[in-house]
Amino acid sequence: MPGVRVNLGLRRRLVLSFGLGSMLLCTLAAAATWWLSAEYLQSQRTRLATAEGLDGALRLQQGLTDDVDVLTLLERTRPTSGEALLHQDDLWSSSALGLTSTSVPESLLRATADGTVARQRVEVSGSPRLFVATPLPSGGAYVAVLPLAELDATLTALSAVLVTVSALTALSFTALGAWASRRALRPLVGVNDAAAAVARGDLSTRLETMDPDLRELAETFNVNTAALQARVQRDARFAADVSHELRSPLTTLVNAVDVLATRRQELSPTAAAMLVVLEDEVARFGRIVQDLLEISIETDGAAYVEPVRLAALVRAAVGDRAAVTATAAADRAVVRADPRRLERVVSNLVENADKHGGGVLHVHVRDAPGAVEVVVDDAGPGIPGELHADVFERFHRGPRARTESGGAGLGLALVAQHVRRHGGGVRVEDRPGGGARLVVTLPVDPSDQPDPTWAEATT
Repeated sequence: MPGVRVNLGLRRRLVLSFGLGSMLLCTLAAAATWWLSAEYLQSQRTRLATAEGLDGALRLQQGLTDDVDVLTLLERTRPTSGEALLHQDDLWSSSALGLTSTSVPESLLRATADGTVARQRVEVSGSPRLFVATPLPSGGAYVAVLPLAELDATLTALSAVLVTVSALTALSFTALGAWASRRALRPLVGVNDAAAAVARGDLSTRLETMDPDLRELAETFNVNTAALQARVQRDARFAADVSHELRSPLTTLVNAVDVLATRRQELSPTAAAMLVVLEDEVARFGRIVQDLLEISIETDGAAYVEPVRLAALVRAAVGDRAAVTATAAADRAVVRADPRRLERVVSNLVENADKHGGGVLHVHVRDAPGAVEVVVDDAGPGIPGELHADVFERFHRGPRARTESGGAGLGLALVAQHVRRHGGGVRVEDRPGGGARLVVTLPVDPSDQPDPTWAEATT
């Protein structure tokens, strides 16, 4: 179809190239072999037929007298593997009953008019024959008739052999191409796995290769990954240092606000209103400091894991802020996770929808192959496609969030970090009907799943 592109992988393209290339070469070789063989066999048969025709014509001419039986003479002079006809004085004689004057093409006889030997392939009763017409000095022509069925059968068998050999050779080269491409691309599989590990957040991944052609790539990858790891570690230490430094003034601010709050009745209306604003800002400041502390923690996995009924945890974390539904399988699903971190994930998703997405429409827990998903739909304008990956970056704030007095852009970064530490993933989708949909995927271990009876008893 016009405009449709089939994106084949590199390995498949190599195998396809081997297969098509070998098929083309085998076809050309088979065609050339058949043509040369056919030309040789046919020329040999023609030379033999011509020699037999000339020999038969000479012997017939020597033995041709008025008192000799023509049919007997034709029987003596006919080719060993064929028959013969004599055309003389407008009369035809034949050594075989199946051959008549109508079997001989007129063009063949006309060709002998100038005294040269003429040859022509003719179908007689469905069988191919080679007619060799030799002019006689006494007038007329001697026609030797030799069968070509054996030659045609030989060429047919040769064709079958060449086609079979070509097909087997092409298949062998295709298999060789598959093996060679797999072996040649094996180092690239390691590169792909390493890049995927880095994308998942494992910055300790390094490439090791003995292939001299990939050594420079591996060294560049390792250098860049090490630099990225060092940068992330520096950022994490900086965030941790800043958050620790801010805890002391934050504690002082909280205590001061609490003291002022106890004397709220003594304050003027203007001061009381400012106190409310101050309380909100201090609370927001506290959340930012807490987020900085949490996001600066560097661990390879969740600090503490235990079997958790995900649907029940989501209901508890969402509370009465939105409706929560779950499929039957997801309602029973158990994940191994740190409950505190998962609660933070759900809370951050709901808070993000409330602050920047026009409010939460629905929270749904559904099952997926080998996993369970938490889906949060909001009523906002949606997230542009080019920002789907950026929203999970640290300190990223969308255009709308920049105009509001929101957080520091750490909420969804914490979501991505906590989910990644549980071996899962998070993504943004466009909600049908408008708005954004955030989907958290967490793996499940089948050995941890309770039977339905236990699940119903503990609901």
